[in-house]
Parts: sequence; structure tokens; C-alpha cells
Amino acid sequence: MSGLHRALFITFLDKYSGLLISIISTVILSRLLTPEEIGVFSVAAVFVLLATILREFGIGDYLVQAREVTQTGLNAAFTLMLASSWALAVILWGISGPAADFYHEPGVEEVIRVLALSFILVPFGAVFMALLRREMKFGISYRIHLAQNIVHAGTGISLAYWGLGYMSLAWASLAGVVVTVLGATWYRPKTLRLGLAFSGVGKVVRFGGWVMISTVCGQLAGRIPELLIGKVQSIAQVGFYSRANGLIEMFDQGIMQAAAPVVMPHFSKLKREDGEIAAHFLKVVSYIIALAWPFYVLLGLMAEPVIRVLYGDQWGAAVPLAQALCVFGAVMAFTPYAGMIMRSLGGARDEALAQSGYFVLLLIILAGIYPYGTQAIAWGVVLAGAGRILLLLNRLKHLIGFSWRDYCAVVLQGVLLAMLTLAIPLALWFGLAFVHETAWLGFLAIGGSAFVSWLLALRLIQHPLYAEVDGLIGQYLPSLTIRKK
Repeated sequence: MSGLHRALFITFLDKYSGLLISIISTVILSRLLTPEEIGVFSVAAVFVLLATILREFGIGDYLVQAREVTQTGLNAAFTLMLASSWALAVILWGISGPAADFYHEPGVEEVIRVLALSFILVPFGAVFMALLRREMKFGISYRIHLAQNIVHAGTGISLAYWGLGYMSLAWASLAGVVVTVLGATWYRPKTLRLGLAFSGVGKVVRFGGWVMISTVCGQLAGRIPELLIGKVQSIAQVGFYSRANGLIEMFDQGIMQAAAPVVMPHFSKLKREDGEIAAHFLKVVSYIIALAWPFYVLLGLMAEPVIRVLYGDQWGAAVPLAQALCVFGAVMAFTPYAGMIMRSLGGARDEALAQSGYFVLLLIILAGIYPYGTQAIAWGVVLAGAGRILLLLNRLKHLIGFSWRDYCAVVLQGVLLAMLTLAIPLALWFGLAFVHETAWLGFLAIGGSAFVSWLLALRLIQHPLYAEVDGLIGQYLPSLTIRKK
């Protein structure tokens, strides 16, 4: 197994184990907590998420892409992260009261203050976690993340069972951060020590500035709908939107984020070695479309039974929201890892401008449709997402120089693959009654037939992903290899 394939295998294992734990935790917590309690935590988490973006300031990416990491550079990165983290902890503590008053929900203040405590601890682990990523030590990262996920889920479920409500989610988050910091400190390179240094801070700031602008705009765009719904609709509606959004983010967590740690180092290396960047970009687009489109079409079709199985009958209002957001997820597949690729090629400014344009477009659309309800807001997100694709493709074309003809060919191949993949599952869905009568049975029948159809469609059209899948099956399950007659 090549170094790149091994790295991808470990990162996928990391994300899938985390996703499995998250699903189990979500299924249990959705029955222990009410939509209002989850809504309180979701609103508070938006404020903390924004502070998290400001805290990171692109420092992790700076350490990953630097040609070499000296003790001085490490200390400069730690100094900047320590200063920003502690300052933001104080700010979060200060705004927790006004945020609670704004939403007329005292619980928002309690949650923000507990989550703010993690900002005091994070700098002592974040720097070393970035070094592990830089050195491609994904096995160690996996162990740390697995421990963090187990502690986070176990703490949340236990406290929710004991009746702590929305605070169970806040304390669970803090417990997870503690485990991550302890794990990163334990596995840190023994020759490296954290210290304070102001020499080199300016270099980190120059790199991180554009990254921070891009990340802030992107994350705000993802959370603005929840903040808007919480203000003009109700906290319960925030809970429904949050659960719908969490459902469609399973693909992002299970596929996109799994490969993300490898993307930036890989494209940076291609740039240094004058590799075929356009060909690699088109291959990434081809792979993600091949995975994303069948997934989102089936999830949109089966949103009601999936939500009923995972969350329970009380979450039925999340179904139309999830269906709209499935369209958004499918649209995002047109430009996978756009930000990371642009940063790798020296286009942090291009990324920031594209993300800023998307954020402004989203605000304009939401300002015009928010009076029409939560479902209208969800479709507004879809419309803004289409505009985001145009902005990102424009900048990617400038940086990479790919051919529009080749790009369209990749997209059309993805359309064909999706059509072939979905033929049998759709026939079962519309032709057999039993798939609707029992949620679990229908889920297994449609999902299983879709997977088999997808494998056959890959081979039939000789999709580039076919060779990767065939290679994995041949290596780990030689008796089932697709090549075997």
C-alpha cells in the first residue's frame, strides 16, 4: 500500500469510527433530550464556533505547509494561539449574558460559559496535533480522536440520562477537549517544548489572515440560518434544522473530512514538484461526485424513514428540511476541497474573496425569504450554494488552469453513474410496498441494492474510482475481487 493510500485508509478509519460513535450517540440523545434542549445548545454552539475560527487563525495550516518547523516558529505559533484563545475565552464569557437575553433563553449563557473553558486548554494540544498532521502520523491522531469521541459520547449520554438536559452536551464537549489535549501532550515529540516568542509571529499572521477571513465567512454562512431561525421562528425550529443539517453532514464527516488531512499536503507537494495539478483536481471532482450524488439522492428520497429510525417520531418536521439540504450537499460536490486546494497553490486570497462573495450572497437571499418560514430558509441556502460554486470555479480555473471541456466530461460521467446506480433502488422504492411498511427493512433493502448497483455501474462505465475500489477489494477481500470471473 502506497504512503498516500495508507494515509487515506487511516484517516477514513478515523472518521468512520467517529461517525459510528456519533450516530449511536445521536440516536440515544435524540430520545433523552427534547428539540428545545438541543436547540438551546445549537444556538450557543454557533457563538463558540465563530470564536473557534478566530482562535485557530490558520495556525494549524501554517505549521502543516511550512518548509520546516523550527523551535522559534513553533513558539511563535503557540504564542499567537495562546493569546487569541485566552482573549476569546474572556470575550465569550462576557457575551454569554447578552446572547441569552437576545434569545430570551437563560440556558444559552450557561452553555457558552462551559464551552469557553475549553479555550484555556486548547493551545496546549492544538500545536502538537498540527505537527502530527504535518508529519502524516495519522495512526497517533486516530488513537487520540477515538479516545476523544468515546469520552465525548459517554459523558453526554450519561449526563443526559441523569437529567442535565442541554448542559450534558456542553460538559461532554469540554470532556472531549480535555482528552485531546492530554493525548496530544503525551505523544508530542520529546525534543520540542512550548514556549513564548514574538519573533516570527508576523509571518504566521500574514499567512493566517486570509485563511481566517475565508473560514469565518464559510462557517458563518453555515450557521447564520440557525441564528436566523432561532430569532424569527423558535428554538424548537432550530432543533429541527440542526437535526436535518446533521443528517446531511454525515457525508461530509464520513467522506470529505476523512480525506481532508491528506489533501493540502498532497497538492502542496504537486506544486513544489510541478506535477499535473489539473489532472489531480479533476480526479478529485470525479471521485466525490461519484460518491455524493447517489448518496444525497437516496437520502432525500428516504429522509422520512431515516429520520424516524435515527431520531424518533418527534422529529418529523425535519424531513422537508433534510430534503432541501440534500440538494445543497449534491451541489457542493462540484468543488470538493476548493479552499484547501487554493491554499496549497498560494491562493489563500482567492479563497477568501470567493467565500466572502458567497456569504454576502447568502445574506441577501435570506433577507428576502426569511418571512416565509424555516423551509424557505433551507431552500435559500441551496440557492446561495449554487452561486458559491460559480465563484469558486472561477478562482480555481484561474489557479489551476483546467479545461472546461474536461471538467464537464467529469460531471456528465457522474450524472451517468448516478442514473445507473439509482435505477434499481428507485424501482424498489416505487414498486414494492414492504420497503415503506418497515423502516429498518426498507432502509436495508434500498441501501444494499444501491451499493451493489453502484459497484456494477463503476465497472460498466469504467469510472476512475473503479480501479481504486477494485484494488481495495482485491487487497483485503481477494475472494470477492471485482476482476474475478
